[in-house]
Amino acid sequence: MKTFGSNDIVFARASVMGRELLNVRICGAESMSALISAIRRQLGSYIGMVSLQIRNLTQGWSHQRTYVIQMP
Repeated sequence: MKTFGSNDIVFARASVMGRELLNVRICGAESMSALISAIRRQLGSYIGMVSLQIRNLTQGWSHQRTYVIQMP
């Protein structure tokens, strides 16, 4: 799993079937689960599968994966 630092700048893009739902810049996420939680909050009431592209600008890596967003 990719690592995070507390000062890293992370860009996240969530899309469904090519339609962009979210494109945000997130700072302060210290783990992948914290990042997913922040994205889940910003997606609001959306429930379903999303393609998530994460790019850590500070450390120079990117990650793409499909996630299922469920009710909390």
